[in-house]
Amino acid sequence: MASVAAIGIGYLALLANGEEPGPVPLVHLLGEGGAQALLGLGLLGLTLTPVAALAVAAVGFRQRGEHRLVTISLAVIGFLLASAVVAAILTPAV
Repeated sequence: MASVAAIGIGYLALLANGEEPGPVPLVHLLGEGGAQALLGLGLLGLTLTPVAALAVAAVGFRQRGEHRLVTISLAVIGFLLASAVVAAILTPAV
């Protein structure tokens, strides 16, 4: 909920300042400060939430001896992180 709120507040602040959101690399969003940083933090939070949930699940599966589910959880984490890397590479620089 905090990530969604940060995105909403950041977006509204951008509109209030007469700016338009666009495809900007996350590093630039965080470096800008203000509404841009708030928007970037919200997006980062939304991106990392499933990764954290899967990491916790993998630990639980490991404790229960569910090795197949640990492997699947780690594979999905790998796919999520790889997609974030690809998105970062393909986002045009500002």
